[in-house]
Amino acid sequence: MIDFTSTRSGVSPATAAASRLLAAVLAQAIEDAARPFSKQEKVLHMNLQRDVLEALEFLFVDPEGVFAGYASLIGTSADSIRTALMRRGDGSVLRPSSFNEMDRRTLQIRARLFLATR
Repeated sequence: MIDFTSTRSGVSPATAAASRLLAAVLAQAIEDAARPFSKQEKVLHMNLQRDVLEALEFLFVDPEGVFAGYASLIGTSADSIRTALMRRGDGSVLRPSSFNEMDRRTLQIRARLFLATR
């Protein structure tokens, strides 16, 4: 995840540190949401892992919630992160080495299953 705030010139060390922390929180939520399916989840076609469900809720449910605020504080928008997660793109928001096409596909399926039950 690129942190656009801490890389700007003139940003205070405290702001840069806070921005890196928020970027790490967002990266962890993305990693959790893209976790591979368990055997039981594959059989039932459901998201069952608690960490996955919490991450999906964080990323996709409240458009103006905490996720949007964190994204804003690192210098981007929640919509641009969601778009980068769900569509193959130029990798401008996500580092390609940290989020591959298998992760993207898993996240797409998990998000579709999650949103269908809401």
